[in-house]
Amino acid sequence: MERLTRDQFNEKSAFWLLAVAMATLPFTRFLMLPIAILLMVVFLTDNLFISHFKTIREKKLLLPFFVIISLFVLSLIGATYSTNVAKAISDWECKLWFLAAPIGLLPLYGRISLKQIHILLIVFILSVTATAIGNFVISAVSYARTGELSQFFYMNATHFFGEKATHPSYLSMYCTTAWVLSVILLVNNNLSLLKGIRILLIAALVILPADIILLQSKAGILLFALVFPCILIYAVRKKALPLWAGIAVIAGCLGLGATIVTSGVVPTDRLYEMGRQLEEENTVNPYNGTMQRVVVWQTSCEVAGENLPFGTGTGDVTDELCRRYEAKGYTYILDKRLNCHNQYLQHLVGLGIPGLLTLLLFICIPLWEAVRQKDFLQGMWWLLVAGNFLVESMLETRAGSNFIPLMTVLLLLYGRATRSAEAAPPNNP
Repeated sequence: MERLTRDQFNEKSAFWLLAVAMATLPFTRFLMLPIAILLMVVFLTDNLFISHFKTIREKKLLLPFFVIISLFVLSLIGATYSTNVAKAISDWECKLWFLAAPIGLLPLYGRISLKQIHILLIVFILSVTATAIGNFVISAVSYARTGELSQFFYMNATHFFGEKATHPSYLSMYCTTAWVLSVILLVNNNLSLLKGIRILLIAALVILPADIILLQSKAGILLFALVFPCILIYAVRKKALPLWAGIAVIAGCLGLGATIVTSGVVPTDRLYEMGRQLEEENTVNPYNGTMQRVVVWQTSCEVAGENLPFGTGTGDVTDELCRRYEAKGYTYILDKRLNCHNQYLQHLVGLGIPGLLTLLLFICIPLWEAVRQKDFLQGMWWLLVAGNFLVESMLETRAGSNFIPLMTVLLLLYGRATRSAEAAPPNNP
């Protein structure tokens, strides 16, 4: 009886810690470190290590368990041959959720209910939507005071915490993930949602895309454009949306988008500047985000090639890149001390071939399971992750390194729990 009581306490503690994480992540990342530590403490102090490991092994979760943790372990190894020790220590502390998520969440398989996972996902959706609404309100107040339409766009659309605000690329990823989750939950015929929650999720379907447009993250808009038709097809196949309505929605969105761009109501300076610099091949001390990435990727490839097979060490990536920036005269990029802005290159530069292979396994193994199990939600998740990795070093900031392992493990548990519920025989009256 004592063990059962302890188990229940640990499971409830883990659930509430996860709920706090989901509720606060879109607003601030500063609570995520203590939550990660507390989550590990909950499962490392109950003296049930063998039981937890047995759960992971019996439920065939060993492979994702070790692959996710290996990203944290590699960060520790990369710190050992880094010259910049302070940066290396900061890197593995930044990636602590790659340790906390598998240790703290995977043993919950079969213990955390599908209803509880639904609650966690809904909390995340509502939190992201609240963040978007908060940004709208602050922008509207600033616009009323200044009369400048720019208050609604780009960095001005991420008002919380000033200079420490979440970057538009990361917030766009949160919004797209929350939008996909909203659709999945709404079309799930087996899920009984309270009327109020259903109304809020429907509102999120409108608010979140608007926020993505205001953020003006080119990668965020492009990835949402890729996800959008996939979601409509999913809704049609689930018979939650008639085929004619799906076609009408796509046609209407294309028409609305073309009207907005041509009318000049929405500032498109970043898009025009991107096109102009690409046409001129302006790679001499570029200041546009797209061209910055081009020269950063070129420089990253050069540094990676010179430091194979094991890379520079996690603490020395930015220092090595900055030496190259200085030598090439990229003063604007040098002042910003830009990293690789590509997670694949970031792992290749810092950890060499082992780092890149592990990162690819981190993506490919669950993606293969999603394809094999026809898990649409996981497929969309890994499309977002893999796509964002192409244009941002997502795991080098807490906004990405907290969110991605946490959501990866949670969606893994959700997919397994959903399939188990669908395979279970119906209860006889």
